[in-house]
Amino acid sequence: MNIKLLMTLLAILSCSVGSATAATIYDFSAPPDSPAPQTQNTVLGLTASYTSNLVTITAAGFDATSTSASLKPLALFRKNDGGDENGLGLANITSPSQFPVHSSPHNEINTYDFIQLDVNNLLAFNPYTITIGSLQSGGSFAVYGTNTAGDLTSATFLQGGNGNQTNNGLLSVTFTDSFRYLDIIGTNEDVLLNSLSMTSVPEPSTGIFAGTVLAGLAIYYWRRARRS
Repeated sequence: MNIKLLMTLLAILSCSVGSATAATIYDFSAPPDSPAPQTQNTVLGLTASYTSNLVTITAAGFDATSTSASLKPLALFRKNDGGDENGLGLANITSPSQFPVHSSPHNEINTYDFIQLDVNNLLAFNPYTITIGSLQSGGSFAVYGTNTAGDLTSATFLQGGNGNQTNNGLLSVTFTDSFRYLDIIGTNEDVLLNSLSMTSVPEPSTGIFAGTVLAGLAIYYWRRARRS
């Protein structure tokens, strides 16, 4: 095999790795990786991690007055009431426990709290599509970007949406992000974080296959060079 043929093979493999994609969807109505899978309609904890297509992101809840200097974490809630009432919200904690007391009558995201997603592992894969649930007529939400954990005060507005009688309580917005964290807040009435998706994550199987082939070629030429 001459060097020209080798370079051609390498170019073909590079194109196949770059073009192969897989739809990656984080379904926040499904059980998270951590804490351990829970039943429906339950408090999850202060953080929860989700993995799709071998890429993990983490969700955390905060009071809207939280800052990097004074974090005010809140417990997450997995809600499954059917229809558009499925997704990730913030727990209604009425008495002191292992989680901070917080008023959230419907266990959803309100105007005075927010859910923050750590999407550091996804920064190379844009754009994102976020779907919001429990979005009633007259309700609204906003998505912000920031590089500061637990802080909404200096975040940059990325996208938002309003509920109406035609979206059946669900609304998806697509945007490009360069921030490590996404902050989701209800700007009028409460909402749920239903899903996060993108379609530009390389398929792991393609990368493994290409790596195996390239490694084989390298070994072949190394052995050939030693014999000469």
